[in-house]
Amino acid sequence: MQRTVTFPDLTITITTTEENATYALKGHITHVFRHNTIPRSQTPHITFDLEGVELVTSVGLQAWVLLIKAWSKTQKIFYEKCSICFVDQLNMVEEMIGEATIVSFYAPFYCNKCSLERNCLIDLRIHHGAITHDSLPKFTCECESPEALEFDALPDYYLSFLQSRS
Repeated sequence: MQRTVTFPDLTITITTTEENATYALKGHITHVFRHNTIPRSQTPHITFDLEGVELVTSVGLQAWVLLIKAWSKTQKIFYEKCSICFVDQLNMVEEMIGEATIVSFYAPFYCNKCSLERNCLIDLRIHHGAITHDSLPKFTCECESPEALEFDALPDYYLSFLQSRS
């Protein structure tokens, strides 16, 4: 079953199965995000697909924290495909994670050969052993002479949301 909830600048597509409801967010989490108006699935697991989140304001962040606190009391919450702007917020406000399990997130990389900036998906189910405070999984560029992409952020800072969960 699928349905959509729309706010100005934010669309949430909810896809439900017997065990899981996936809430795919696309747009901006701002002052118009009303956590108490989002239909809550009664499935045991809720997955937030955050790939489409482009902006989180301070007021939107407060509403998000309230949503996660309330829903985590009775359901297991997962974050998948956290966008870079969402990761930035996770690093600043630990309450955004709440009791959620982070499954995957995007990280910024750069190719010195072709100057391509690329956001690569890091899936913790696959890459967990490859992540340390100064090391990430290796990705290669898709340019004519492929070479390894370089991580384009400060690892200690960008990955700090993971350290708070260990």
